[in-house]
Amino acid sequence: MKKILILFLVLSIGYNAQDYEEGKQLFRNNCASCHNMEKRVVGPALKNVVKNQGKEWTTAWIKNNNDLRASGDKHANEIFKEYNGMAMAAYEYLGDGPISNIVTYLAEYNDKKAEAEANKPTPVASNQPVVVQSKGLGALEIVLLCVIVFILLVTIGILQYVLKSMINAYKKSKSTETYLLKKIDLSFDELNREFDGFIEEEVNKRVKIKMKTFENDIKDTIKKSFKK
Repeated sequence: MKKILILFLVLSIGYNAQDYEEGKQLFRNNCASCHNMEKRVVGPALKNVVKNQGKEWTTAWIKNNNDLRASGDKHANEIFKEYNGMAMAAYEYLGDGPISNIVTYLAEYNDKKAEAEANKPTPVASNQPVVVQSKGLGALEIVLLCVIVFILLVTIGILQYVLKSMINAYKKSKSTETYLLKKIDLSFDELNREFDGFIEEEVNKRVKIKMKTFENDIKDTIKKSFKK
């Protein structure tokens, strides 16, 4: 007997879960365009409709809300008035089973939502410090680090040497340039003096030659005169 009761409970829970899921799908296909469980859209929010009005009233409303209002139901007529006489379509064509599944979905929505929220993993607070465990450096990592440091030091040394060489070369080039400029100025003065001396010497030579030639011409003229 006990086993039969347990089996009955398991089957009941399984069928109920199936009814809920089927009702959820039917709601999405037929009702979600105008209704939302949590908030008002075209029609009212429906998460508390079964709790407030009961399964029987909800079933009658889904089947044919026009007949329910015509029967003089106060709440049905209040809703009709609240929504400016906008009548909801009748769903009698779905049949009693599917409508019952929709009502099951509406009735159990809050419990299922609370259950899902309770089963969510607790998020880690963002302000909690994250502890990172340091394992230290291995032997290979230490060797690699030393090699990298050595290479950096050698590179820095080479750069310093090259920079100093460039600075010294620049200083030498500037000194040589200054010396050459001074030397050029001095050479121009000496060249002018040498050129003046050369001109003077050349003029003296030519004058002497001319004078010598002139003297010889006079002597020849005198000799020829005496011979006659």
